Amino acid sequence: MIEVKVPALAESISEVTLSRWLVKEGDYVSLDQPLCEMETDKASQELPSPVAGKVSLVAAEGDDVPVGGLLCKIDETAEKPASAPAPAAPAPKTENKVAAAVAPAAASAPAAQTSASYASGTASPAAAKVLRESGVDAKNVKGSGVSGRITKEDAL
Repeated sequence: MIEVKVPALAESISEVTLSRWLVKEGDYVSLDQPLCEMETDKASQELPSPVAGKVSLVAAEGDDVPVGGLLCKIDETAEKPASAPAPAAPAPKTENKVAAAVAPAAASAPAAQTSASYASGTASPAAAKVLRESGVDAKNVKGSGVSGRITKEDAL
């Protein structure tokens, strides 16, 4: 079993928030397949698998995990299932379908509606942490950042 731990991202980063698992308990992952998304006060990034094998999740989504803390374990001795899906193929196809479906609608929408952005009302990683710690819902905060994004200053 290989233990997958939070890597040292930067000297000033002491913990990360596990924002989302990209794999499920018991999934077979390939080498370098993204396992999860981690957020810090400054950035968000994916963590690739160091080996191929069967995943056993340890940390839960939303957990604050210190640098060096255990995220999951991978059993590299597990055999690859015969019907294992391609690791990265489903995600891009889904995104392309969404983009294709949105493009015609956006072209026919009035100009006033096209100014709205997907980022409107979305909190940056630092702002999300401040909101979570203070118990404030992001829906109750008006964002002043680019395209209406909620900044740390908005959250404070």
